[in-house]
Amino acid sequence: AGDDVLKHISRIIEYNVRITDLVARFGGEEFVVILSDANLDEALKVAERIRGAVDSCDVELSNNSFVHNTISIGVATMAYSSGQTESLKDFLDRADKCLYGAKEGGRNMVCS
Repeated sequence: AGDDVLKHISRIIEYNVRITDLVARFGGEEFVVILSDANLDEALKVAERIRGAVDSCDVELSNNSFVHNTISIGVATMAYSSGQTESLKDFLDRADKCLYGAKEGGRNMVCS
């Protein structure tokens, strides 16, 4: 059943991003979406659209039963200062902290 849910969520994510964006499974049940040329407001809109789509659509499992899912999303933008960009690791760490903020805040939410 877990594989069915992951496939379903990955399809929702891919449907809600542009072809120029990067979607990757980041281990276990976590995904990373890197939006090219998007500011924080745009990224939050995409994240909320994905969250709402997951929440509104039950997953049909291979045994023909259905399961309801929610998703917690952490959103971060790359930090720039004096022409320097933070490392990818630091960027992903900040997004991960936002994800855990969404989980601790009650789940099924977007946190930045």
